[in-house]
Amino acid sequence: MPSGHLFLWVDKFHLCQGVSDWLVDTRLEIVDMITWNKERMGMGYRSRRCSEYLLVIQAHPKKAKGAWKNHRIRDVWSEHIGLDKSHTHQKPIGLQQELITAVSGEGDTIVDPAAGSFSVMESAVKANRKFLGCDING
Repeated sequence: MPSGHLFLWVDKFHLCQGVSDWLVDTRLEIVDMITWNKERMGMGYRSRRCSEYLLVIQAHPKKAKGAWKNHRIRDVWSEHIGLDKSHTHQKPIGLQQELITAVSGEGDTIVDPAAGSFSVMESAVKANRKFLGCDING
């Protein structure tokens, strides 16, 4: 779709190293970033990680006005999630639901090709969207 959005989770290492090479030869550009304060101590070789980073990537034509419908999303998001031992990289359902409502309409289809814990599916259903996704484990 014109001005389509991709939300890409990256850790601090990849954020520091840069991810722009991943977008070479595409029509995609990084237009924003949200820091998720997980409200729990993580691992790390130097500092202990308490955050993850979500890059907001947009296809051309890049535009926010008219394409981004939800203006309640802060650039630092705090959301504690209960740890489900079935998947180690769970993401915040509340943030994902807000992002889904920001860039899509009811009945639209949300795609997650690496669904993991299927938290995007849960967020999409709560936002009255259809979901299409898969994961290597089913």
